[in-house]
Amino acid sequence: MKKTLLIAVLCSFFLVGCGKQNEYEEAMREYATTFYNNYQKGSEGLDIPTISIKQLKEANEAIGANFDLSRLEKCSDESYVELIIDENSKDVKDVKFFLQCD
Repeated sequence: MKKTLLIAVLCSFFLVGCGKQNEYEEAMREYATTFYNNYQKGSEGLDIPTISIKQLKEANEAIGANFDLSRLEKCSDESYVELIIDENSKDVKDVKFFLQCD
């Protein structure tokens, strides 16, 4: 009985931790894709665009973008994503995450 309880507690702790990371990744995927589509898509020489939380903050301040960065408040400004772009359509194909979050 104690082993089962211990395993259940460990599994739920692991799932809660992973859930938070997925929330950060979901927010960054959404914001970075929007940022790319609105401000970078079509730029020449942009093979693998990177978008950081710092860039998103600057976009909010400088050009009035409306990214709700409260979803990422536990992540450092240096956290970023790399966007994998389809060569033909120039659409976002995939996202690689480099997040530093508590």
